[in-house]
Amino acid sequence: MPGAERELLIGDSVKAAAYPNVVQMLDKGEHTGQFAIVMPRADISLQKYIEQHSGPFTAEDALPILRDIATALAAIDGAIVHRDIKPANVLRLNGSWQLADFGISKYAGASTQADTRKFDKTPLYAAPEQWRDQTATSKTDVYALGGIAYLLISGNSPFPGPGIADFRNQHLNEHPAALSGGTSQLRSLIQQCLLKPAAARPTPANILDRLNKATEREADSPGVRRLAQVTENRVNKQAEEYQQASVQQEEEEE
Repeated sequence: MPGAERELLIGDSVKAAAYPNVVQMLDKGEHTGQFAIVMPRADISLQKYIEQHSGPFTAEDALPILRDIATALAAIDGAIVHRDIKPANVLRLNGSWQLADFGISKYAGASTQADTRKFDKTPLYAAPEQWRDQTATSKTDVYALGGIAYLLISGNSPFPGPGIADFRNQHLNEHPAALSGGTSQLRSLIQQCLLKPAAARPTPANILDRLNKATEREADSPGVRRLAQVTENRVNKQAEEYQQASVQQEEEEE
């Protein structure tokens, strides 16, 4: 299968064990004509963890998860684009949340091949450039991280579908509902990760730096809270402008 072949390719070339918060591939082989890989047994997937939690996470609970994922994305940035970041592909192993399933990943400098496009997105987390069949970059993974962060803080996906046409329209042309949970700083970061143009999103390193500096609560200072609110409002306005531009681009393409 193409995904398994690519998983073996990535496992050999990037030596996952050298990257923090990336699940190590222990062995590989072939069984009854199918490729197989062997990885350490994880405690739980983030998908299952979210389902068991049943509801929004506090900033205190969400930040360690997001920091672990951002650590992995910052480490592989410039080398590998995962292209399928989602809760099911984030596993808790040895006390940290780690990226797994590089089955549709690509080398950062490689173009997206036509014969892999049918494998290369999960509708809930696919970035606008994936819906337009454009080349995925590290900013594509950043968008998916934003989707996970939004889900943790709100308890809902930013773009819930349910049909493929709905997903496409939402990711390309709609603005997610305003967040109320978390802190202003965290909400602003999530909104920036979900901006329509890839170039407007923060880098994995910038995200990690901001998450490392983030606190579970807003600083108890009127000036700090006011600045955080101004920043959040500015990001929301920017997101709306990009949304309108995306709608116009869609109309021109049609």
